[in-house]
Amino acid sequence: MNDQRVATLILAKTSLRLGDTLRGVLDFGHAALACYHVSISLETMETLAPGYARGNADQVRRLSRRSHAEWHSYCHQLSRQGFSLAIPPEQSPGFETNARK
Repeated sequence: MNDQRVATLILAKTSLRLGDTLRGVLDFGHAALACYHVSISLETMETLAPGYARGNADQVRRLSRRSHAEWHSYCHQLSRQGFSLAIPPEQSPGFETNARK
């Protein structure tokens, strides 16, 4: 909203592996705008080469996007709020083929 700060995101670690837990804190202390609710989701998304995708771009995006963890919190009048999201151990960390990146 007009480039005004709502919160500062502080991550416990910036490099994570499969099976780790993403931990962090949202600091609302120096916010220019009030924040009432926060939603954070951990997602993966496949990118298909244009010649291999069937359907329109919105359909492909919906089918290739997967949510693994979600966190929601009401945070009105809080100065800080911690969160954690588990990174699934069974997911592929990444691969690339001619059709999929």
